[in-house]
Amino acid sequence: MKRESYQRGTVVRKTRTKGPDVWAFRYMDSEGIHRSERIGTVDQYRTKAAAEKQAAKFLKEINERIAGIRVAGLCDRYEKDGMDVRKHTASSYRSFLKRVRADWGAERVEDMAKDIMGMETWVNELTTLATEDRTSKRGEFICGRAAKPLSKKSKLHVKAFLHRLMECAMKWGLLALQRNPVELVQVKGRRIRVRVITLLTGKQYRAIIKDADLPQHVRVMIQIAMILGLRASEILGLKWEDVDFKKQTITVRRSVVGKDSDETKTLESAAEMPMHANLATILKAWRKFEEPVKGWLFGNLLTGRPFWRGTLQQDYLVPAGKKVGIESLGWHDFRHTYRAMMGEGDEEISLEMQKTLMRHSDISTTLGYGGARSLKKIRAANAKVVEMLRKRA
Repeated sequence: MKRESYQRGTVVRKTRTKGPDVWAFRYMDSEGIHRSERIGTVDQYRTKAAAEKQAAKFLKEINERIAGIRVAGLCDRYEKDGMDVRKHTASSYRSFLKRVRADWGAERVEDMAKDIMGMETWVNELTTLATEDRTSKRGEFICGRAAKPLSKKSKLHVKAFLHRLMECAMKWGLLALQRNPVELVQVKGRRIRVRVITLLTGKQYRAIIKDADLPQHVRVMIQIAMILGLRASEILGLKWEDVDFKKQTITVRRSVVGKDSDETKTLESAAEMPMHANLATILKAWRKFEEPVKGWLFGNLLTGRPFWRGTLQQDYLVPAGKKVGIESLGWHDFRHTYRAMMGEGDEEISLEMQKTLMRHSDISTTLGYGGARSLKKIRAANAKVVEMLRKRA
């Protein structure tokens, strides 16, 4: 895709029938039309050099405006000024930007905004990227994968990104203020859960904790996940300075994904959490067992950074899960189990408190955790409704 040419422009002197001559800055827009911006009078800027110096101040803004008329230019500016997100999220956004540039880059922003059906078709026809056979760093053969339609969840993520892109276009004056056209884009298909939620039983949890093949750091991480419901990235982001044994609290301040240490997923995710006496005992024992690596609770001695979540899951969680009848145990299964336990027992924890303990921004997110209610709970609730009906009859 050919980008808009960079405008250097020309400063010219224009005569007037009345009043002093003026300096003007001439340039060409993306449609090949000559434009002119007034700089000032010759009384204000006595030499051409002085006028050119003044013109340079708004030359950058002109070039950004010209480039932004095209979607490719909008993408460039978004990557420069709009990527105010977590590093892990920014990586996904760059992937979306690459696709938008490739398929829409030559279009004018306003034309793309008008082509709602075109955007809808584009989103719904997106596929994964095909990969070739390769050999991993460990020497293992990895079979390539053919391209396949994106899941509805992934398409919704792309739609949300397009919505954000159009919002920025309006904010930067590249698109007239209006209802965001992406709101009218419909993503087709059913939203299918890619992975079945696994809720651990007490027996399974105890068996995993006692698994002799688990390294101690993985065992402690699992216990934190079950006792506090933290995300794996938040557990890996913990430092000993976040643990206060006097106040009996653990403060979640950051998350670690791969090599990147960043802010928590949401503002609500950063919170001071209560540390139960059982967890305090576990952590005190862990601190004696292993010397801290640069202050991290779970630092790798070889790298000086926290461990990799995916590697821990593949090497330890999955094998441990299979021993207790769980086909593919993941870190988030502990968080789902934590939420599910809140709905068990005779005195159910209020939804508001569940949201607080899960550190969610929206209670609807909390309701989506923990899987379906047990048949025992459903039967009891149904019996109450039947009893109400009997009294009315």
